[in-house]
Amino acid sequence: MNSEVFELQLPADVSWAGEMQVLPDNEKYAAMTSEQAARAMFEACGSNDWTEAAKFFNPLTAEVKRYLGGLQVVSVGTHFTSAISLVSGAEFVPYEIKLKDGEIRKFNLALKRDKRTQRWYVDGGI
Repeated sequence: MNSEVFELQLPADVSWAGEMQVLPDNEKYAAMTSEQAARAMFEACGSNDWTEAAKFFNPLTAEVKRYLGGLQVVSVGTHFTSAISLVSGAEFVPYEIKLKDGEIRKFNLALKRDKRTQRWYVDGGI
């Protein structure tokens, strides 16, 4: 389409979801359990290590960075599956975190394994 007819204007901070990339050390992440992936992701967010945290998101947005940056991990539990898992393939990892504003968040993180990279990524529950 000619740009004179239509041109899409997006904000500079738009994040696009795409295919997850195979990392140079991808085997390390592919070998993680969902519990290990959840802990690694939360710890990366807690230390504002967005390069590491991005390995668990598709994509990692500015909103997630603002929300999870500086958190403290209180606990990460043992994963479970449910009827939803049969359809979605997700594993649910119970967690408790303390956000930088002091709010305690206790919920279940939904993680899925990417078919191409075999890495876990966050699919919900934040």
